[in-house]
Amino acid sequence: MKKLFALVTLLALLISPAIREAAVADEVANSSPTISESAKVGQTVRLTLATWPDATSQTFVWLLAGKPIASAKSLTLKVVASMNAKTIQARQTATVAGQTVTRTSNALVVGKTTISSATQIAFTDATKSSLQITNFKVSPTTKSVKYQWFKDGSAIKGATTSKYKFAATAAMSEFKVSITAQAAGFALNKFTTQGFVPDDQPKEYKLTWSDEFNGSAGSAVDATKWDFQEGDGVAFKNAGWGNNEEQWYLKKQANIVGDGNLKIDATRNGASQYKCYYGACTWVSSKLVTYKKVGFLYGRFEARVKGSLGQGVWPAFWLLGANIADRPWPGCGEIDIMELKGQNADTVWGTLHGPNGSNGTTSTIDTDLTDWHTYAIDWTPTSVTWYLDGQQYHKVTKADYVGSNAPAVWVFDHEFYIILNLAMGGNFVGGPTDPSVETANLTFDYVRYYTVDGVGQVINH
Repeated sequence: MKKLFALVTLLALLISPAIREAAVADEVANSSPTISESAKVGQTVRLTLATWPDATSQTFVWLLAGKPIASAKSLTLKVVASMNAKTIQARQTATVAGQTVTRTSNALVVGKTTISSATQIAFTDATKSSLQITNFKVSPTTKSVKYQWFKDGSAIKGATTSKYKFAATAAMSEFKVSITAQAAGFALNKFTTQGFVPDDQPKEYKLTWSDEFNGSAGSAVDATKWDFQEGDGVAFKNAGWGNNEEQWYLKKQANIVGDGNLKIDATRNGASQYKCYYGACTWVSSKLVTYKKVGFLYGRFEARVKGSLGQGVWPAFWLLGANIADRPWPGCGEIDIMELKGQNADTVWGTLHGPNGSNGTTSTIDTDLTDWHTYAIDWTPTSVTWYLDGQQYHKVTKADYVGSNAPAVWVFDHEFYIILNLAMGGNFVGGPTDPSVETANLTFDYVRYYTVDGVGQVINH
């Protein structure tokens, strides 16, 4: 044991210089020299060197239009007429922990008003409904500043202050601001910010509803959250559930299993005792819904799921419009968060369905559908965005879906409910199941719902 300790100590001593060198290099990488933010002919520019710990040597050079000024040796530089309207910078070089590192300062144009390159657009507050200019700094200080906001490349009439309130329908638009500033005795400067798309900014998620399926093994699901739709769809005037599916849904095929998961089991065993729309049933499975128990309006929906393989196996995690009784599909709207095909082991489908047709795409699963993967959407008043294992792979905006053709209908603006089901066979998976497939399963670790930036509502019935 003592020999082992000595060996570990020796290795630590050998490795530590490399660790220290990397740490010093990182510290250096975050340092830069700085010069005065503005100057005109007759004034003096001052250089402040970067502070680099443990530097064994440091040098600097002044640059005019990118070329060294051979005569400039001091930390101050007197601006002469030949420098007017040209760019001045300084370059500093240091040797730290045996590494030679070079950094260049900020730049200034002689005689020109300086607008900070850090100027950008940000939200004004937590409501994220208004935009403002931040990190704005002009040198020399001046009150002569003008703003012009742009939306998708076009100037917004009347938007000429440092703040702008955008309409919710414009959340997917790109905003920019053109800023013009001129200090006394200096030439004016124009600066345009980087583009800012409100809907693409980092979001705040708050968990407000979930089912973790942590009941005891063999127990039923929470009846305050879930109901079951049993049968082959005939009782719902939708034989084969509208897709020529083979299964007869039964409540007993969905149960909590010992490791804190919900498992839906599909099997051929015992299916023939049920009479399906096509004759003796070939499969029994299960379908859970929150219909008339819990509804949702906007927000983030997320589930951690694993499935099974086989031609015709069709797992799904999706949403359906709660007004389906009054507005039959597709008028009620449908949002497919996750659809899988047992014969396509590495593919997930995400799709919108409504009066304007369907809009969806696929993404590749990095292992396959039999492993745990997280499927999610963000649903806002103006868009639906799909995620696989935390990575966005598709987005449909209201403008994308509605388009320019009639009917111009966006039906994703009312209460929807959650559906978890394992279908067998049907149009989506290319017809009947493989006769050699005897069983299939679909397992949920959890189903969670979050508000997004405060937007979202849980509707308890």
